[in-house]
Amino acid sequence: MQEAEAKKQADKNSQEAQAALKKRQIEDEALAEKERKELYNLQAECESIKTAGKAKAEAKAQAQQQDIVGKANVQIAELKAKARRIIEQSKLTYEREKTELELSREKKLKELEIYKAKELGDIESGKLKKYVESLGRDTLVALARAGPDAQAEILNSLGLKGYMIMDSTNPVNLFNSASGIMGALPISGYK
Repeated sequence: MQEAEAKKQADKNSQEAQAALKKRQIEDEALAEKERKELYNLQAECESIKTAGKAKAEAKAQAQQQDIVGKANVQIAELKAKARRIIEQSKLTYEREKTELELSREKKLKELEIYKAKELGDIESGKLKKYVESLGRDTLVALARAGPDAQAEILNSLGLKGYMIMDSTNPVNLFNSASGIMGALPISGYK
């Protein structure tokens, strides 16, 4: 009986030990499952933080890139504007200098024309003075007193053309004779 009692007690102890072991095993598995769940949550949270950090870093990098591109575009626009301003300034300077040179050239040409006209006038007045000196006072008086045909013959023989001689007794109507003077007709054509 003692043996059976001991066996029964041993079975009971064995069953209790197995039950305790099973209970312990179930508790351990529950605890392991709880720990695994917490591990998965931490991994998911870690992955979420990692993804958020990566997205944040990419967004920040994208923003910096956009900022750099924007600043570069502004600098390019400023440089283009500066280049256009320099080109326009040089065109303006070129046109101004060209105009000044043309005005200077025109002024010098006009001065030369004036000088030429003055010199030609001086030559003509000197020529007339020499003619008058070479003819002498008496010849001029005789010429003035002579008739128009005689005047024309005398002047043609002297090689003079286009001169008109008059005195107070023989005035000239300049309205009618101006076209003849301008056309430089020979003296024999004046009557």
